[in-house]
Amino acid sequence: SSRSHNSDASKTAAEEDEYHAYLIISLEARTMVLETADLLGEVTESVDYYVQGSTIAAGNLFGRRRVIQVYARGARILDGSYMTQELSLGDSNNESGSGSENLTVSAVSIADPFVLLKMSDGSIQLLIGDPSSCTVSVNVPSVFEASKKSISACALYHDRGPEPWLRKASTDAWLSTGISEAIDGSDGSPHDGDIYCIVSYDDGTLEIFDVPNFKCVFSVEKFISGKACLVDTHVKELLEDNQKVPKSPEDAAGQGRKENAQNIKVTELAMHRWSGQHSRPFLFGILTDGTILCYHAYLFEAQDSTKNEDGKEIKDSVILDSASSSRLRNLRFCRIPLDLQTREEVAGEGAFPRISIFKNVGGHQGFFLSGIRPAWFMVFRERLR
Repeated sequence: SSRSHNSDASKTAAEEDEYHAYLIISLEARTMVLETADLLGEVTESVDYYVQGSTIAAGNLFGRRRVIQVYARGARILDGSYMTQELSLGDSNNESGSGSENLTVSAVSIADPFVLLKMSDGSIQLLIGDPSSCTVSVNVPSVFEASKKSISACALYHDRGPEPWLRKASTDAWLSTGISEAIDGSDGSPHDGDIYCIVSYDDGTLEIFDVPNFKCVFSVEKFISGKACLVDTHVKELLEDNQKVPKSPEDAAGQGRKENAQNIKVTELAMHRWSGQHSRPFLFGILTDGTILCYHAYLFEAQDSTKNEDGKEIKDSVILDSASSSRLRNLRFCRIPLDLQTREEVAGEGAFPRISIFKNVGGHQGFFLSGIRPAWFMVFRERLR
């Protein structure tokens, strides 16, 4: 957890100026809490953090005014060392209630004021924060409540800045997010960008939703196949219908590959855009066989020609219908190879995330990949090394 040096200056303090008030150490059967003063000192017994079991995730909410701690069956909201709210998680929506006792939180993604929870049964729950009261409520987005597809991985992406990058991929993307730069937050400061939810399913499909409306703005079939280029499925279908473009051999052979890779799933997703004048978002996916997919986003200009997933050029002069108007129709992802010597198979459900994004380690930014053979990846001029 982190706080600014002066509470009066917290609204204007840059993230780089904040420091961490507590160090939370999650062990197999308990949680330790250390206070970061002049010296690190254990305060496990004198704080209201959940310490009777392991902690899945912890982070800041409401502009660092509160801290949220998520564990297997619940979550706590804390103001400093004092708990202000406690939530019980894992209640099943099934009428029979079967399996509800064993339903736990398996993964967490935080993007203030939202907290995305992936449950052990492949469902999703969303904690929505209220900045005026500094409390959160549990919600199940209707798009997932009605869906029968099991979710293998999910993550929130905060598209930060006065000019969020993904808005450029659709002229009216700001309408679908429900967030306008002209709208101020409850603390008087403007909203810092847009928030999206990235979801992968057991069948290999990947979808991006806006938050909090959860309207699908981008989708890709067979994401697990490691395509060279990712194009929105809706836009791709319009291109094929209007340009009479035959389906690529990759699509024709999709069924056979699906049978071969039926046990391969995405176990972890992450999306991030590091600071920089011309920076673009990176999308990461870790598969159960240890493969790490890395994609770099770019904007496609409609007046130019594009390439389908087979590498053949096609013209994108298609007239888009109203259903695609709110989608990120100009968004593309190209695959970037990562220099990894070995692949490490991922453990089953409940494994801790391997990707840790950092913004300033010795003046560098990038991500740390944990595991048997950990690795550091630094970003230099929009390239990962």
